[in-house]
Amino acid sequence: MLLLLNIKYAIYIAISLMILGIGFGFFSAPNTNSVMGSVTPDKYGVASGVLGTMRFMGQLLSITVASAILVSYLGKYASLYLFTGIMMGNITVYQSIITGLRVVLVISAVLSFIGVYTSLLREK
Repeated sequence: MLLLLNIKYAIYIAISLMILGIGFGFFSAPNTNSVMGSVTPDKYGVASGVLGTMRFMGQLLSITVASAILVSYLGKYASLYLFTGIMMGNITVYQSIITGLRVVLVISAVLSFIGVYTSLLREK
């Protein structure tokens, strides 16, 4: 029974990652094409470097903000338990994690829709 449950979760994770990869594929290639098409050929190296740096900084910033929001919902002792495994009394962290993740996902969705809107406003 436990094996079937693990297979079910593995399939769910695989499907979720495939959807994420497809979404990234739909965004990444046109975005790179748009950026590289807006510069002269002698500036391709600079544009590529700036594009890579901005992508990395965006990932870094999003993980930092998401972690800060999640930890603010968890509280001090639940955060300590989550990140170190040290138990300080009887802590119920699951509901706090779910609430924090919901907030993080809603904020991420709002920022994504703002990004889509600003991308649609761009001149052709």
